[in-house]
Amino acid sequence: MRHDSTPPTPRSPKLLVWAARIAWWLVLGAWGLFVLSWGALHAWIVPRIGDWRPQLERVASRALGTPVQVGDIRAISSGAVPTIELYDVRLFDHQGREALHLPVVQTALSVRSLWRGGFEQLVIDQPSLDVRRTADGRWQIAGMDVTSVQSSDQSALGDWFFSQAEFVIRQGQIRFEDESLPQAPLALDKVDLVVRNRARRHLMRLDATPPPELGERFSLQGDFTQPFSLLGGDHWRSWGGTFYSEFARIDLQRLRQHVNIGEAPALQIHQGQGALRMWADLQRGQVNGLTLDTALEQVRLQLDPKLPVLDVPALGGRVQARWLPQRWEVQADNLQLRTPEG
Repeated sequence: MRHDSTPPTPRSPKLLVWAARIAWWLVLGAWGLFVLSWGALHAWIVPRIGDWRPQLERVASRALGTPVQVGDIRAISSGAVPTIELYDVRLFDHQGREALHLPVVQTALSVRSLWRGGFEQLVIDQPSLDVRRTADGRWQIAGMDVTSVQSSDQSALGDWFFSQAEFVIRQGQIRFEDESLPQAPLALDKVDLVVRNRARRHLMRLDATPPPELGERFSLQGDFTQPFSLLGGDHWRSWGGTFYSEFARIDLQRLRQHVNIGEAPALQIHQGQGALRMWADLQRGQVNGLTLDTALEQVRLQLDPKLPVLDVPALGGRVQARWLPQRWEVQADNLQLRTPEG
């Protein structure tokens, strides 16, 4: 007996057609959402931004835990990315003292940043910031006691900040006071800061000018990478990369009068004048390597608290240190010392 069987019709073409239709509707929906967001941004948010100043002050005061005042808000809608400018922004501490003054804050909003809950660019011109370390070791920044902030809140704030595309401070001033030290507060002028965040990479640079007796303009730079997989909060605490600092001229003894620098247990530098460059390698938020270029004079250092202080009229060259799981390594390149006897 002979049986004729017709092969079944393949389903692949039908599945492809349905997949193409679903993809088309997803693309169409995304474009529709984009158009609605763009329309809301330009037709509703931007024209009415000035009416929201009281609500913005209340929300900012509640979120920061300190009184916030905004003098004026203006929006400039020219092109696809409008600019919102805040004028005369002031933050006050719990004693009513002005802790932060921002003459002008410029923000650029796009549809992408609106979805992300942030800004395309945030620029602050000529801010004046007060940083204080109290006698009991608590830190206050712009009147806010950051020591008492919960770890989860710190993580959320840090994650939000480092998700912004670009943050810029131009020609700012920082007043730092350590109440545990008798010296007058330290003032830094012409502070320029740029932070750029690109997916997993974070670039930042700070340039500032200290008082003439402390040294010349210095630069701090960082190039950090965020791991692919991060669980929980504290994302920025898991970064790796390189931190670089350069001081063309610095007086360590005068600096210690204003700032509690802290020392490694096996090395204390009490004074020194000259140039310093430092590279620090970080893995998951921990320093595992250090390179130091020195050209210092009138150095007073102590290799161990139990050993006497050494007077070194001149110290120059490069020192490198690495911390490994079971040991640490130190090497020097062109290291030169001059003793008091010459």
